[in-house]
Amino acid sequence: LRKKWVMGMFAVPAGVWAWFMSVLIAGFLGDAGTAYRLWPAYTDAAQKLLEDADSLEEARDTARDILNTAPHLTVAYNTLALGALEEHDEEAMIEYEKEALCRHPYILDEYVFYLQILSRQISWCQENGDKEGFEKCRDAALEIPDMLTRLQERTSSLGWKIQDKPQTELPEEAQEYLEILEQLRG
Repeated sequence: LRKKWVMGMFAVPAGVWAWFMSVLIAGFLGDAGTAYRLWPAYTDAAQKLLEDADSLEEARDTARDILNTAPHLTVAYNTLALGALEEHDEEAMIEYEKEALCRHPYILDEYVFYLQILSRQISWCQENGDKEGFEKCRDAALEIPDMLTRLQERTSSLGWKIQDKPQTELPEEAQEYLEILEQLRG
């Protein structure tokens, strides 16, 4: 009986180790699908699946699956926002990007990406005479500086003393674009 117990004591950790190794090996060999199926919380594999999706629909389905196990993964929200952009669904696009920003508010590139997709939709709305969509996206874009100001205000004093200080200022090109949008608001 003692021999079985000792063998069992080693068999369980060995099995867990083998499972983790198969996840890591599948990921290392580029088989993101297998790695993700074995361990849905493996975000590197999830991200690779999104990158390798053959269609927008496949990417959206994958993004929804990912959000069930890894709701912090902003690339999934970005994928859903791009899907909404392709369908010219401004409300969904804005909602998904705001979710991404809530998950990682200190990543300035997320704000720039948000502005870029809003800009793309604004152009489409102008070309197609969609005044309501234009105004919705313009107003959302003009909220971005306020979002960054609120982020500055809620950042503790220690946050400004560390070496990797938060970046809360949009690039000059983005600021110029926002100034143009402000002028269009009238």
